[in-house]
Amino acid sequence: LEGGLPENVHHPATPLHWLSALLLWAGGDDPFQVDRFRTLGYALVLVLDFAAMGLLARTLLRGLPLSLQVAALWTFFLCADALRYSLIWSPEILFFPAGAVVLAACDRLLRADLRLAAVALAGAAIGVACGVKLTWVSWRVGLSVLLVLGPRVPRGGRIAAVAVALGGAALGFVA
Repeated sequence: LEGGLPENVHHPATPLHWLSALLLWAGGDDPFQVDRFRTLGYALVLVLDFAAMGLLARTLLRGLPLSLQVAALWTFFLCADALRYSLIWSPEILFFPAGAVVLAACDRLLRADLRLAAVALAGAAIGVACGVKLTWVSWRVGLSVLLVLGPRVPRGGRIAAVAVALGGAALGFVA
């Protein structure tokens, strides 16, 4: 809160740090008001989760009957670890919203005939997800493999698309 760097960081969790700073600012900057912070934090995560559900319903799941959309959206929360993660203020609390943004960006990429703007957006979404937790790094490799070996040639060429995707991922990561 005083502009210093965290002393111990095992993973980036940058989006979580930004949200934590925002919540401390919004709820008063007293870090000893843990209950106020938790209330604001869990309310914000609930809003982010429902926004992620809306994003997935309007992108990846569009065209499906409502019952299948609901089943698909709630499948994530059937996993006991997903429920456990939603109760602890840690980077994992942002897995569902970050994953939804990545999936929506990849859906847009595939529907947009691999335009470079969509490639950059997918790369940036993966970069932000890597900022949440480094377990998303393999998605950068997957996106690169899709762009190089996929059946459709990206606009601007395969190498340019990989460069744009990795550049977008780097910008998303440091943002």
